[in-house]
Amino acid sequence: VSNNFETHSRHGGHKGFNRMVWDTYITGKKVIMSHISRDSSEGYPGDLLVRVIFELSPKNEFKVNFEAQSTKPTIVDLSHLLYFNLAGHHKGPDEIYRHILTLNCNCYTPQVNRIPTGEIQNVIHTEYDFQIPKILGKVMGLVPKDGYFQNLCVNRGTYQEECFVGRLLHPPSGRMLEIYSNQPGVQLNTANEFGYGAVKSIEDIISEPKVKESIEKLDNSMLLYEKVHKKVLDLLKLDSKNNYEEIKELIWKFRSYKVNPGSTSLEKFVNEGFP
Repeated sequence: VSNNFETHSRHGGHKGFNRMVWDTYITGKKVIMSHISRDSSEGYPGDLLVRVIFELSPKNEFKVNFEAQSTKPTIVDLSHLLYFNLAGHHKGPDEIYRHILTLNCNCYTPQVNRIPTGEIQNVIHTEYDFQIPKILGKVMGLVPKDGYFQNLCVNRGTYQEECFVGRLLHPPSGRMLEIYSNQPGVQLNTANEFGYGAVKSIEDIISEPKVKESIEKLDNSMLLYEKVHKKVLDLLKLDSKNNYEEIKELIWKFRSYKVNPGSTSLEKFVNEGFP
């Protein structure tokens, strides 16, 4: 969710990049996404070209690379929210407490209403000290709402590029995640607002009224499209000697009815539009 707090902006404003449709293409083992934020969008100066590259390496590394260029001096602070439950799919928040977390961070940035105050404080003797591995279930009760939402400062040299940020281990499954970055900070978020949610089977989802109605519409549309497809094939067999005039007329009628999947115009076209 994008939020503005008076003169402060989080996640890019009311309509941040998380609400934009990005251009995407795949090359090799990379997925490349790009977006152009126009001058003055959400109050930020300059046309901003943003590119994010996602790559899965042969070493089982998931790499995320951000690039941005602006036509005017502006503020750019890009991030990507990644949530991992190493216990596995549908294991729920109970397994989060069994994770062991280590962070290469000796300082944190205090905040008010999730906005940093500008201070930098040491993590020693605070609930944010993960320099020594800790089981989340033993420390999460020490913070408000029984979870973390805090930015911490990564220990890195002045000229150091990529460095170790943290390690997350789930002993019951044996799964481990290590994070390396060239950024000065890391956001620790235990997804407090996610809750338990509802675990549903595919049968439960299909039986829901709205989903059931959508499936029925889709099924009806597919039957109608099959009818159109059969008609087109028949015309192609019979119409080649007439320079495909009938098929051209059918296409013209199809467009004139402004046919959309699941719409009444598709059914009307099938019933009335065929020559």
